[in-house]
Amino acid sequence: MIVTTAALDRERIPEYNLTVVAEDLGSPPFKTVRQYTVRVSDENDNAPLFTKPLYEVAVPENNPPGAYITTVVARDPDLGHNGRSTMRSSSSWI
Repeated sequence: MIVTTAALDRERIPEYNLTVVAEDLGSPPFKTVRQYTVRVSDENDNAPLFTKPLYEVAVPENNPPGAYITTVVARDPDLGHNGRSTMRSSSSWI
Protein backbone atom coordinates (compact mmCIF):
# COMPACT_ATOMS: atom_id res chain seq x y z
CA MET A 1 0.00 0.00 0.00
CA ILE A 2 1.24 3.47 -0.88
CA VAL A 3 -0.02 6.30 1.33
CA THR A 4 0.57 10.03 1.50
CA THR A 5 2.50 11.58 4.37
CA ALA A 6 0.94 15.03 3.91
CA ALA A 7 -1.96 16.72 2.15
CA LEU A 8 -1.55 17.06 -1.62
CA ASP A 9 -2.09 20.36 -3.43
CA ARG A 10 -2.51 20.14 -7.20
CA GLU A 11 -1.81 23.84 -7.69
CA ARG A 12 1.58 23.42 -6.01
CA ILE A 13 2.62 19.97 -7.33
CA PRO A 14 0.31 18.54 -10.03
CA GLU A 15 1.95 15.11 -10.34
CA TYR A 16 4.41 12.80 -8.64
CA ASN A 17 6.73 10.20 -10.17
CA LEU A 18 7.15 7.08 -8.04
CA THR A 19 9.59 4.22 -8.35
CA VAL A 20 8.26 1.03 -6.74
CA VAL A 21 10.55 -1.94 -6.11
CA ALA A 22 9.16 -5.41 -5.29
CA GLU A 23 11.81 -7.87 -4.09
CA ASP A 24 11.41 -11.45 -2.91
CA LEU A 25 13.32 -13.12 -0.08
CA GLY A 26 14.62 -16.01 -2.21
CA SER A 27 18.20 -16.95 -2.80
CA PRO A 28 19.16 -15.32 -5.04
CA PRO A 29 16.58 -12.55 -4.54
CA PHE A 30 14.68 -11.34 -7.59
CA LYS A 31 13.19 -7.92 -7.94
CA THR A 32 10.99 -5.92 -10.27
CA VAL A 33 11.12 -2.15 -10.61
CA ARG A 34 8.17 -0.11 -11.95
CA GLN A 35 7.71 3.61 -12.54
CA TYR A 36 4.34 5.19 -11.80
CA THR A 37 2.99 8.69 -12.33
CA VAL A 38 0.39 9.89 -9.84
CA ARG A 39 -1.64 12.84 -11.15
CA VAL A 40 -3.39 14.83 -8.44
CA SER A 41 -7.01 15.54 -9.37
CA ASP A 42 -8.37 19.04 -8.95
CA GLU A 43 -10.72 20.12 -6.20
CA ASN A 44 -12.58 23.40 -6.11
CA ASP A 45 -10.36 24.72 -3.32
CA ASN A 46 -9.50 28.21 -4.58
CA ALA A 47 -11.57 31.36 -4.88
CA PRO A 48 -11.21 33.56 -7.95
CA LEU A 49 -8.78 36.44 -7.38
CA PHE A 50 -8.97 39.82 -9.07
CA THR A 51 -5.77 40.71 -10.92
CA LYS A 52 -5.82 44.20 -9.36
CA PRO A 53 -6.62 45.09 -5.74
CA LEU A 54 -8.60 48.16 -6.86
CA TYR A 55 -10.17 49.24 -10.15
CA GLU A 56 -10.61 53.00 -10.58
CA VAL A 57 -11.78 54.61 -13.81
CA ALA A 58 -12.96 58.06 -14.83
CA VAL A 59 -16.17 58.09 -16.86
CA PRO A 60 -17.61 61.21 -18.52
CA GLU A 61 -20.93 62.31 -17.04
CA ASN A 62 -22.58 62.16 -20.46
CA ASN A 63 -21.38 58.63 -21.16
CA PRO A 64 -24.15 56.95 -23.23
CA PRO A 65 -25.82 53.76 -21.94
CA GLY A 66 -23.95 50.65 -23.06
CA ALA A 67 -20.62 52.46 -23.49
CA TYR A 68 -17.43 50.69 -22.43
CA ILE A 69 -16.22 51.52 -18.92
CA THR A 70 -13.37 49.12 -18.09
CA THR A 71 -12.31 45.47 -18.11
CA VAL A 72 -12.19 43.57 -14.84
CA VAL A 73 -10.16 40.33 -14.72
CA ALA A 74 -10.24 37.56 -12.13
CA ARG A 75 -8.33 34.27 -12.25
CA ASP A 76 -8.98 30.98 -10.47
CA PRO A 77 -6.07 28.52 -10.24
CA ASP A 78 -8.42 25.51 -10.22
CA LEU A 79 -8.74 23.50 -13.44
CA GLY A 80 -11.62 23.05 -15.86
CA HIS A 81 -15.11 23.70 -14.53
CA ASN A 82 -13.69 24.45 -11.06
CA GLY A 83 -11.59 27.27 -12.51
CA ARG A 84 -14.40 28.99 -14.40
CA SER A 85 -16.03 32.03 -12.87
CA THR A 86 -18.73 34.55 -13.66
CA MET A 87 -18.95 38.17 -12.61
CA ARG A 88 -21.81 40.48 -11.82
CA SER A 89 -22.07 43.93 -10.34
CA SER A 90 -23.33 44.02 -6.78
CA SER A 91 -24.46 47.61 -7.47
CA SER A 92 -27.55 48.16 -9.57
CA TRP A 93 -27.08 51.91 -9.89
CA ILE A 94 -24.24 52.04 -12.41
